[in-house]
Amino acid sequence: MAHAIIDEIGQILPPSRNLAETLARAADYATQQAHPEVTLEHLLLALTEDPDAVRVLTVSAVEIDQLKGDVSSHLGRLEERSANDGAAGISDDLRQILEASAAAARGRRDAIDGAIVLAAIVGDGRSTAAHLLRARGMTFEEAIKALQVAMEAEEEALETSDAAFDEASAPASVSEQRRMEDTAPAAAPAGPTDQGRAP
Repeated sequence: MAHAIIDEIGQILPPSRNLAETLARAADYATQQAHPEVTLEHLLLALTEDPDAVRVLTVSAVEIDQLKGDVSSHLGRLEERSANDGAAGISDDLRQILEASAAAARGRRDAIDGAIVLAAIVGDGRSTAAHLLRARGMTFEEAIKALQVAMEAEEEALETSDAAFDEASAPASVSEQRRMEDTAPAAAPAGPTDQGRAP
């Protein structure tokens, strides 16, 4: 089942490694509870463990454990159960959110991640998942701000990492140059000078 979701979203824009794992968890949650479809609420529950989504939730001051409890309670109350033991299907709402996430990510990123999906869920606003997020204080505007803060922090971390790499590489280059100078053949001794020679 997880592969069906990943294959479907991969045709639009590939998911990040974290999101692929999150989609697999969402599919597992639906299958374990014998729900006929993987819904946005299954995905939201899985996003509470997605590192990219967790950064946005944290910046937005959402109590993740409380959100997880809210979503779990909602899913536990669902009475619709699948008669077969097969994999759950993909709900239309989930498909639409993944397509919206891909459209938002296209041109700016190489893959869709959990942070973008989270913003798309709350931005859509019609689902139970969106209502649960809003009940915990997350609005679309908050999600976008948090996404920007998370992206800036990620860029700073990359710049810091690049600078640290450059600094670590520089001494090695200098010491390598010194080693090469020490092992280079000595210059030939200077010959007699032209002074004192007759023309």
